[in-house]
Amino acid sequence: MPCFLVGTAAARSAAALFGVPCLLFTHQQGHVAAAAWSAGRPELLDAPFLAWHLSGGTTELLLVRPDGRRGVTCGKIGGTKDISAGQLLDRTGKRLGVAFPAGKALDAAADPDNSESFRVRVEGMEFSLSGMENKLAALSDSGAGIAIVAAAALNTISRAVIRATENALRQFGDMPVLFSGGVSGSGVLRSIADFGIFPEPRFASDNALGIAILTYRAVDK
Repeated sequence: MPCFLVGTAAARSAAALFGVPCLLFTHQQGHVAAAAWSAGRPELLDAPFLAWHLSGGTTELLLVRPDGRRGVTCGKIGGTKDISAGQLLDRTGKRLGVAFPAGKALDAAADPDNSESFRVRVEGMEFSLSGMENKLAALSDSGAGIAIVAAAALNTISRAVIRATENALRQFGDMPVLFSGGVSGSGVLRSIADFGIFPEPRFASDNALGIAILTYRAVDK
């Protein structure tokens, strides 16, 4: 993506200046490595596992495999077919008057005792969230407060993610499931998903840490 090319160019220039190798990793690799490290499970990077990258721009289910000096490969096997989980939260938050990005504020405002959600159609390991925006808007227009709307939004996303994960485990076999990306810091998601490995919330959206970890592992090997 163009937004990453500036960093790549700077890295190549610095490597040439200092006469050291320039090791390139993907955005997903960085998030996955940071999540595994902050969860206290760095050994995950040495065997296949499933990982979610849930953020403002991405909702992807990944099959992660070890890959020598590249650390891991991340193959997309599922996720949303339209808007991301973070986009749904941000658009809902804007309607409720919550500052952008809205994820943390909605997670904090969500009523923990409210289990209301909208059923998302999950096909295999893929699902669509765009229709949920209208349903959450209608819920808000009906007079429901932010605690109820926020809970419904997060419950809806969480249950779609869980169902897609269950389908992936049936297809690929039992293996660890790691969550990464900013939305994985949600307390609602963590309370609903009774499986999975979660990063420390402060590292959920971290990418640079993961790149540093993968670089260290590559050089150490």
